Amino acid sequence: MSQVQSLYKLIILYMLNKAKQPLLGTQITDFFQQHDYTNYFTVQVTFQELSEAGFITFAETHNNTYYSITQSGRETLSYFPEQISQEIRDEIKDYFSSIELPYDSDIQCVANYYKTTGGYNANCQLNSQSTTYLDLTMHVQTIEMAESICSNWRAQSEEVYHHLLEILIK
Repeated sequence: MSQVQSLYKLIILYMLNKAKQPLLGTQITDFFQQHDYTNYFTVQVTFQELSEAGFITFAETHNNTYYSITQSGRETLSYFPEQISQEIRDEIKDYFSSIELPYDSDIQCVANYYKTTGGYNANCQLNSQSTTYLDLTMHVQTIEMAESICSNWRAQSEEVYHHLLEILIK
């Protein structure tokens, strides 16, 4: 395996470790393409190799693939702390900021929807490894409404959580 391919793997592991929540495959691919590191196909092969090695896991929901780092992936990443330059680390931090993704946060923002009788349920959650901060399920009539709720939840979960808390503890 070339040093470049190894670096791509370490970058993906680093991103997943710093995000502390599942990342969309498109988010990771966008990072690589925005910085002209490599192309879509190379990133897809890298995902596959990391998954086969047990360093990452993935879940597919509604045409989205979410990736998470495993404990084995964290251990592997810890063996190579100096392989990812500070410049790349800064680029990742800036990228997370540009897509409004918490950097090195232990809170996971999860949003999914599923079909029910008479419509769809959109389920929005804020979790850490030990605590569920919010678990909200809303019934809506159309798939477009469910998709919109999930998308907006990912972008505005902290604001919504704090607003709900403020209203409910009055």
